[in-house]
Amino acid sequence: MSTRERQIQHLNHQLGELQRNLLYMSKLCDKTATQFRSIKNFGELQASVFMSSHAVFQVYSEKKEVRRQELLKEMQEDRNEDAMDDESEK
Repeated sequence: MSTRERQIQHLNHQLGELQRNLLYMSKLCDKTATQFRSIKNFGELQASVFMSSHAVFQVYSEKKEVRRQELLKEMQEDRNEDAMDDESEK
């Protein structure tokens, strides 16, 4: 086998290896693109859940504050009634 034939055989071997590596890289690129879309969708889902939970928490906090104000008002009215009862007993 001449030097030229060995070089051509070596180049053919390298070309085959290059083709396998390019195919492998192509598959990895496809997988990466799929994962990117999945991660993007997951991020959007997580953001929407966060915004929804924030809105729910805000409504809950507002209702809780309204109830707290009502209780304070009732307590104040009870104190006023007790004070009036105490004065009328004297």
